Amino acid sequence: MRDTRLQFIAFGLLPVLNALALFIHSIFIVTGSTGGAGASLVVALLAVLVMAMAVLLAGVRRARDLGWSGTTTTVVFALSILLVMPIPLLLAWLCFAPGQGGEPEPTGVARVLRLVLLLVMPWMLILVARAVG
Repeated sequence: MRDTRLQFIAFGLLPVLNALALFIHSIFIVTGSTGGAGASLVVALLAVLVMAMAVLLAGVRRARDLGWSGTTTTVVFALSILLVMPIPLLLAWLCFAPGQGGEPEPTGVARVLRLVLLLVMPWMLILVARAVG
């Protein structure tokens, strides 16, 4: 299982941008502390964690397309997570690096629906948590 450049942009970068927006929103939740802030903060931070795992999975799929071994992928991702600063460089490299070619598998409807749910569901849950709490 591997991802092309466009698949990585769709399934890797969109969740990164959504996670970044959720993280910024969680900062506003904490500093604003209006009603339902505790539940909304928990939902936002859990959503960021889930999206980080989705981005990691998309990155592994893209690394396979680039021909990286499992050890190389693990070392590169671990170093970028530990050092934090190379994360934007790694994401840019995964977006623009030429793949090994070949025919990747087509993107299934189930994967697209998971992406839509991953991008939309946290925002709806935050609204519900704010309204209830």
